[in-house]
Amino acid sequence: MLFNKTLTEVPDKLPYNKDSSLQPEARDILTLLQVLNVQIQSPIGYNDPPQIGSPINAILDWPVGTRAGFAAFLRDDVNKLFQDSLRYWAAAHNDPHSPGLENFTEKCICDPNNLHYGYKSWDDFFTRHFRPGIRPLAVPTDDSVIVSAAEATPFAIQRNFQLYDTFWTKGQRYSLRPPARRCEASIQVRRRCRLPGVPQPGQLPQLARALLPAAISDAPR
Repeated sequence: MLFNKTLTEVPDKLPYNKDSSLQPEARDILTLLQVLNVQIQSPIGYNDPPQIGSPINAILDWPVGTRAGFAAFLRDDVNKLFQDSLRYWAAAHNDPHSPGLENFTEKCICDPNNLHYGYKSWDDFFTRHFRPGIRPLAVPTDDSVIVSAAEATPFAIQRNFQLYDTFWTKGQRYSLRPPARRCEASIQVRRRCRLPGVPQPGQLPQLARALLPAAISDAPR
C-alpha cells in the first residue's frame, strides 16, 4: 500500500504527468514493474532530456519525491529489492552481446576494424579510455584529486554533510551513511578525511560531487 501511494501521490498534471525522459508516468504497481522489467534487460541508450544518467532514475524521479516515497525508499527491504534488480542489470551490461557503439574514433581508444570496435562487453565500452589529451587532469600526479568519473554534469558540490541529512526537503544535501555502508570504519573516521581526496582505507572524503540526483543507493540503507 505504501509503495502504491508513491505513484498515486504524484500529481496528474504538467510536469508530473510525464517522467524525466518525457514518457508517461507510471500510475500503478503493475505498470511500474513492467517498465522496470523491460529496462533491466536493456542497455542504456542515448536520451536528449537533461539529467537522465540512468533510465531507472527517470522512472522513479517523481515517486521518490512524494510523502510516501520519503518513507518507502528509506526502507532496507525496498533498497534490497532494487539492489538485486540493479545487479541483474549490471550483469546484462557485462554480456558480450551488449555493445552498441557510435563513431568516436578520434575521442576514444578503440579499433574500428574490430567487431564492436574492440570492446568486449557493455562494461568494457562504458569504462573506455580516452585518447591522450582528450580530458586533461589539473593535477595528473596527485591521486587524491577527485575528477568526474563519467561524462556527466556535476549536480551539486556539498561540504560537511551529515550522516543523515535533509536531502528529502529538495535542497542539495546528501546523507553520508547510505553510500558509506560498505566501509566498515567510515562512520568513525569521517572527521579525519582530507579535502578533497580519494577515500583511503576506512575513510571517506568530506567533499562529495553528486553527479546525479540521489534515487536509490547501490547498498542497502
